[in-house]
Amino acid sequence: MNTWIRRNPLQVLLWIMVGIAIWHPQWGHSGARWHPEWLVTVLVSVMFFMHGLALPTKELINGIKEWPIHSLIQGCTYILFPLLGLGLIHYGTSLLDPAICLGFFLLCTTSSTVASCIALTAKSHGRVAVALFNASLSSVIGVVLTPLLVSLVATQSGIALSWPNAFAQIALHILLPLVAGQAVRLLWSSVAYYLSQLTTVIDYASIGLVVLNALSDSIISGAFSHSSLTILASITVTAVILFWLVIGLLKIACRYLKLSAADEIAVLYCGSQKSISNGLPIAKILFQGLSSFGIIILPLVVYHQCQLLFSAFLSDHYVRNYNKQLGQSTSH
Repeated sequence: MNTWIRRNPLQVLLWIMVGIAIWHPQWGHSGARWHPEWLVTVLVSVMFFMHGLALPTKELINGIKEWPIHSLIQGCTYILFPLLGLGLIHYGTSLLDPAICLGFFLLCTTSSTVASCIALTAKSHGRVAVALFNASLSSVIGVVLTPLLVSLVATQSGIALSWPNAFAQIALHILLPLVAGQAVRLLWSSVAYYLSQLTTVIDYASIGLVVLNALSDSIISGAFSHSSLTILASITVTAVILFWLVIGLLKIACRYLKLSAADEIAVLYCGSQKSISNGLPIAKILFQGLSSFGIIILPLVVYHQCQLLFSAFLSDHYVRNYNKQLGQSTSH
C-alpha cells in the first residue's frame, strides 16, 4: 500500500481533495477565510511559468522532420478527440447531464501530458524522442486551441462567456508566464534547471486546489443534489469507453502506417493521454463562478485516474513483449 501511494501521489492528493470537498465544502469554497480562489490564480500562473522553464525548445525544432507520426499524434489529440467530444455534446445529452457532456468536450480538447507520456514511453521501450516532441508540442498548442474550442462549444450550448475577459485572463495567467519561463530557460539555463525541479510540486498544489475549490463551490450551490453517485458512475463508464476507443483506433492507424513497435508505443501514450495540469486551469478561467463548474471538471479528473490505471496495464504488456522478444533473440 505504501509503495502504491509513493508511486501515485497525485491520485492520492485528488482523492483527499474530493473527500475534503464532500465532508467540509465550506472550507474550500470561494470566499472562505483563506480565499482559495485567489491562491489558485497565483499558483496557476506560477505553474505555467515552470512549464515554460521545462519546455525543450531545441528538441522541438530538431524533431520536426518526422511529420507523418507527429501528424497522427496531434491529429488524434486535436481532431479525433474533439470530434468524439462533439458527438457527446450532440447525442449524449439524452443519457448524460449537459454539464458532463461539456466537461467531456473540455477533456477532449485538452493537450497531452508531458511527463507521463515520456516516462511511460521510456518504461515500455518506445521511442522517447517521439514522445518528447509530441507531448511538448501538444502542450504549446493546447494553451491556445483548448480555450478557443471550448469557448465556441460552450457558447453554442447556451453558457454565456465573456470572450474578451476569458482570453485576457488566459493571456495574463497562462500565456505570459509560459513565455516568461521560456525566456528564462533560454537566457539563464542554469537557473532554469534548478527552478524546474519544483515543477511537479507546483503542478500538484495547483491541481489539488482547483479540484477542492471547484467541487466545494458546486456542492454548496447544490449542483450535485442527490445524484452524486449516478453522476460519478456515468462519467466513469464514459471515460473508460473513450480511452479504449481511442487506443483501438490508434492501433489500427499504426498497423495501417506500418509503424514499428517502438513508434506505436509513443503514439498510443501521446495520443490517448490528457493533461489535467493544463486542462483544469483553463477550465477555471472559463467556467469559474458557474454552479456546475465542479461537474464540468469531473470528466477530466476521472479520465486522469483511468489513463494512469490503463496506461500502467499497457506498459506491463509492452515490457513483457519486449522481454519475451529479447529472450528469443538471445536464445538464437
